[in-house]
Amino acid sequence: MTELATAIAAYGQARRRQPPLKMVVEVYDMLLTLVTRARAARIDGGRFTEVHTLSLAGRVLAALDGCLDRQDPRVQSLTNALSAYYRGVLIQVHAAARGTGESALQRYASVYRQILVMRNAWASVAGMAPLPAAAAARDDETPEGLSGKKLSDSSGL
Repeated sequence: MTELATAIAAYGQARRRQPPLKMVVEVYDMLLTLVTRARAARIDGGRFTEVHTLSLAGRVLAALDGCLDRQDPRVQSLTNALSAYYRGVLIQVHAAARGTGESALQRYASVYRQILVMRNAWASVAGMAPLPAAAAARDDETPEGLSGKKLSDSSGL
């Protein structure tokens, strides 16, 4: 086995040992990164990058919605609430993409805050630390990570 194959196998094995709730939090972290990148692309005039990134975010939201248990009557209220949340955020993502000027940037900030709230709720359940929300407290502020500066590709997402 090559060194690269060994490293990939070790990574896969470590991922399989991750608690499921931690992986859910990581999915929300990925969504936050995608929204941040899409907003940065909007600021930089990179329409293709913005649309591509939002497409990925939309697919993640649709996949989360698709994973919900719609059969078990014991969890229907939770399933319905989460499904409505995912669909609502997806609508907001599309509205941000269609928006213009400052209103589009504010929409991105709103989407970021909505995902951050859900991410921190799941993190609390998983026993993980929340991400700071102070910068996302007001509509006219730019949440951390939504500054419009180019993000490094080293984040892995």
